[in-house]
Order: sequence, then structure tokens, then C-alpha cells
Amino acid sequence: MLAIKSRILSSRKILTALLIYEVIRISNFLLFYFYMGLHHRNWQKVFYRWDSEWYKSIAQYGYGHVVHSRGRTLSSETFFPLFPYFEKAIGKLFGFSYIDSGIVISLMAGFIAAIMIYKSVEIISSPKAALITVALWGLLPVGYVQMLAYSETLFVALCAFALYFSLKKNFFVASLFCILAGLTRPSGLAVALAVSISVVIQWRKSSDARMQLKDLVVLILLPLGWLGFLIYLAIKHHNPFAYFELQKDWKNGFDFGRAFLEWIWHYFSAGNPLIGTGILIASAIPFFLLRASIRTKQPVEFLVFSGFLIFISFTTQGYFGSKPRYLMPAYPLLIPLSVWLTETSRFKRGLFVVIFAVIGLTTSVLALAGNGPP
Repeated sequence: MLAIKSRILSSRKILTALLIYEVIRISNFLLFYFYMGLHHRNWQKVFYRWDSEWYKSIAQYGYGHVVHSRGRTLSSETFFPLFPYFEKAIGKLFGFSYIDSGIVISLMAGFIAAIMIYKSVEIISSPKAALITVALWGLLPVGYVQMLAYSETLFVALCAFALYFSLKKNFFVASLFCILAGLTRPSGLAVALAVSISVVIQWRKSSDARMQLKDLVVLILLPLGWLGFLIYLAIKHHNPFAYFELQKDWKNGFDFGRAFLEWIWHYFSAGNPLIGTGILIASAIPFFLLRASIRTKQPVEFLVFSGFLIFISFTTQGYFGSKPRYLMPAYPLLIPLSVWLTETSRFKRGLFVVIFAVIGLTTSVLALAGNGPP
């Protein structure tokens, strides 16, 4: 009876997490819809641009689509394959357009991600903190991406699965989700590395030769999705560094943060110190949350995953308006904040969530309605 009651309570909490997430996404869309109406703009066009078009081209024609823009040659081969191939499968199965299929995938992946974020946070904290983490994740200023035909939301769901099974010490299943995450986005290397560290720690503790062999197999499997796509491009272009060469045309290379610092300095030198200061303050938040995560002794999987995502966010080039998307999967960074909110008064908790929601949803609407790439 106790086991049955426990399962019922767990199911109710998961349903609550899903309801919270659904309310946030609906609110986000309605605010965006009314904003576009007030400005007499077509809200539908927003969902059919930028990366959505690139994924559509891969789903429709396969790899090889190239655009020549401002002296650059931009190739679709910098986009990882799982999301557009899912688009193709859903489109053929249900008769949707490829971009509509991508939107459906993102919406469904958002609900799955909410469940797995709840379940993984619940393992190391409390159900209450897990619910708050789901709410904060849904309210992130970059949450608008979860409504687009972009690969980020699918990526978050796959990473949350991998981290959950890693926490459960089921490393083989975790490795399968790492492979899928590695086929979804280049930052799939982050979750593979995070689970790898946990596997190595477990391997060192074990004296069972069979378990050690199993862990060795898992270590080989973990990066195969990410590495497999890079090998495919290397063979196709007869160049072991083909992927990185293609990324250079997009100006997404690794530069130890030089481009990011130059971007901030541009605002100070151009007479916009308030914007530059605001960016610096916003940029410090992930580091502050990572420090809090370390001090609260989060599992090594969470720390490595979050730390690596922060690292690549600030040390790679590219369009910095899109950089917050790199950090959307790093939901473990929200756990210290969630735990603090569970320990504070109901009034303070409610006030914080309201302020966070206003900032998050407002920023989300403005970013989605903007002219630049979201």
C-alpha cells in the first residue's frame, strides 16, 4: 500500500510540474501574440525563419545546402542531424510541413524535459525544489526557443534523460541518451563528458572486473553521437577538421572569449556603458550559480555539465544575441536558487517568482519578436 501511495503522490507531482510548464508556455505565447497584434505584425512569420529554415532544408533536401552571405559561405553541415531527421519523419507520418513538425517536436520535447528535470532534481533535493526548478527553467528569458522549430528543447530533454540515468547509476542507458544528444547539438559533448566523469569515479570504486569492462564499453559509447557526425563530415570532405572549418565560416570558432570581450568593450567604447554593464552583470549570473552549485555539493554530473556549457558559451565566437540558448540546458544551475526559495517565506517566494516571471516572459517576447536571430 505504501508503494502504491508513493507512486500516486509521485504521479501527481509530475502532473503538477507539467501543468506549471504548460501554463508558462501558453502565457508566453499569448503575450507574444498580443504584442505582435498591437504592433500590427504577422506573428506566424516569426516561426518560419533563421535556424528553422536551415533545419527545414536538411529535412527536405539533406545536407549540402549553402548560402553565400556578406562574403561568407554558410553550409547546413554545421547543423547536427537528429532534429531535422525527426522533422522529416514526423512530416511524412502526419503530413505536416517540416517547420510545423519541428514546432511539434519542440513542444513535446518541452513537456518531456519538464518531467525529466523534475525527476532528476527530485533525486538530489526535494519535490518542492524540483517543481520550482521546472518553473524557473520554463520562465527563462530564452524560454521562447521552446516554441520554435529549433533543436535546443529536444537537446534539453535528451540531456535530462542522460543525467537522470547517470544519477541512478544506469550508465548504459545514460550513454544511449548521450549518443542521441551528441547527434542533436555540438554541445552534446558536455553531457557525454559529464557522464564520463561519473563513470570513471564509479569504475575506480569498483573491484568487479565485469563491471569495469561494462564501464569501459560505456565510456566508448558516450561520445559516439557527437564524434560520429564529425567523422562523417571528415570522410565526406577528406579533411579531419572539416566540421571546424565549416564552423569558421559561421564565425562560431573557439577563441578563449576574445570575441565576447570585444563585444562588451564595443558598448563601453561607443558610449553605451549602461548596456555594457548590464551585459557584464548578466554574464556573471551563471558563474555565481555554478559557485553555489559547487558549494551545495551537487553531483559531479551536474557540475561538469553546467560548467562545460558555461565554458563554451563564453569562449566561442558567434552572434552573441543567441548565446543564452547555449545555457538553456544547464538547468542544474537553477537548483541552488530553487532550494533557497523552498526555505524562504511564502511571500518572498511568491514575490521572487512573480518578478522572475515578468522579466523572463517580457524578455522572451521581445527577443522572439525582434529582427535579429533568436
